Amino acid sequence: MDLYKIIGKAIRTLRREKKLSQLIICNRSGLNLSYYCEIERGNANPSIKKLYSILLALEVTPSQFAEALSAAIDGQTPSDTEDSDKSSA
Repeated sequence: MDLYKIIGKAIRTLRREKKLSQLIICNRSGLNLSYYCEIERGNANPSIKKLYSILLALEVTPSQFAEALSAAIDGQTPSDTEDSDKSSA
């Protein structure tokens, strides 16, 4: 899977888990809605600064984002990963 698509999938998953709209994230982060949608679709390459503003808008830490990236690569949601971690402990 393309790196930009993985990033977009991770962001979309985190946003949906928090039950937030794209518009809310844009208002919080200061990003243009069409650009944000391009990021979620994996058609844009956000700078570190823009990515960090999205994470702040989502109220997630970089480590939570890293978990979401890992889950996106594996084809899971972050909550699926947490459940498997608990069952293997």
